[in-house]
Amino acid sequence: MFSMEWDVDCRVLSVKATDSFSVVAQWSDGSFREYDVKPFLEDCGPYFARLNDPDYFKKVRVSEFGDTIEWPEGQDIAPESLYEDSLVLGVAG
Repeated sequence: MFSMEWDVDCRVLSVKATDSFSVVAQWSDGSFREYDVKPFLEDCGPYFARLNDPDYFKKVRVSEFGDTIEWPEGQDIAPESLYEDSLVLGVAG
């Protein structure tokens, strides 16, 4: 049976927005990963359109449970996309 739940036991420890509409997240597995949000924003609809505002975009934060990132009005990125579709920048040793 297909499950919509993400099975990886990995949490976001910190996140920072860049000036180029990507986010860099540090994960509990030690990896630092960059996720490019720009393609998502091109056809995002009104709920996510607020992320096109650079000042609002920089208000990104780790979600309450640490499984993903979010913005103040509730916009978020699916954790599996945030992790699997990101570029690994490095791993803390």
